[in-house]
Amino acid sequence: LCLPRLVYVYDHELFASDLNDDATSGTLNVRVKARNFNWLTENKTVKAILRDAEGKEIATGSADFSTNWNNMTVEETISMAGLTGLKPWSTENPYLYTVELVQSDKSSGTEEMAFSTKFGFRRVETVDNSYVSVNGKRVFFNGVNTQDIHPSLGHAIDVATMLKDVVMMKQSNINTVRTSHYPRQPKMYAMFDYYGLYCMDEAGIECHKAWKANKNHPSVVFWSTGN
Repeated sequence: LCLPRLVYVYDHELFASDLNDDATSGTLNVRVKARNFNWLTENKTVKAILRDAEGKEIATGSADFSTNWNNMTVEETISMAGLTGLKPWSTENPYLYTVELVQSDKSSGTEEMAFSTKFGFRRVETVDNSYVSVNGKRVFFNGVNTQDIHPSLGHAIDVATMLKDVVMMKQSNINTVRTSHYPRQPKMYAMFDYYGLYCMDEAGIECHKAWKANKNHPSVVFWSTGN
């Protein structure tokens, strides 16, 4: 019996740690989850590459993992410590890095899959239980609610309309969006990241289906469990 080699990274989470006050130095962590669907023993290497907005390689890291019939799902964390000279993400300067992930066969070195995710370094804190700071500076949130509503398409909002909404918000000096009353489409979060809008990501759990938190988006600074 010849089984297909079905081993791949099915989920990943990017998060920073050890950030200084203005988020210009710290550590990037890449939590990788891989799954084995063929029950054979497999040995893989996952490499993470951090690139700046111009595509220049800033740092790399890697982790090895093994899976077999008794260990079908594995999790490893790749940490790139000692990063300095980082450009922090904020609504005023939404600087995005790129994190590339490459899975290879450990013995042969053959590349098997690759993908990338945008990422922004930012430090969000509540100070003295009285105000929120982002990258060491107090922030005043000037926000609006947004929903998947189109005058003729109903809830099937198209990309052009989403982009128009974001551009109009920026033109109106809006810096925060609340996704009432449910998470938005992934493309909308990518626009928040790129154009620079803080997001209160709301879960419609009061009367809707279950929800998993959006991760890897620097724009998401708050979560709400609903009304």
